[in-house]
Amino acid sequence: MMPIDDGNPGHSSVLRKKMTPEEFDKWLDHIDSNGDGSISRKELHGALKELGLKWKTWKSWWAIKKVDLNRNKVIDGKVERKLLYDYAARYWGIIVSDN
Repeated sequence: MMPIDDGNPGHSSVLRKKMTPEEFDKWLDHIDSNGDGSISRKELHGALKELGLKWKTWKSWWAIKKVDLNRNKVIDGKVERKLLYDYAARYWGIIVSDN
């Protein structure tokens, strides 16, 4: 992942990262610490901590709430992962691009 400086002082507390969808999938697989194929709030919290983001507890809770379509309190399946891609790009400053 490559840090990106967007020149916006309002983003100073967000570590902007750029990755391809494949890299994002590998990142999700990496944070799936128990290997069950789903991402829990605790696993997501740890990943956000690794990225250096602030407000990790709130961000992980809110992300699960927004992208967990079947309300089983984890991110699982391709559709929920895709929603997390979009959510991460919009709210965490992670840029998911094809190149």
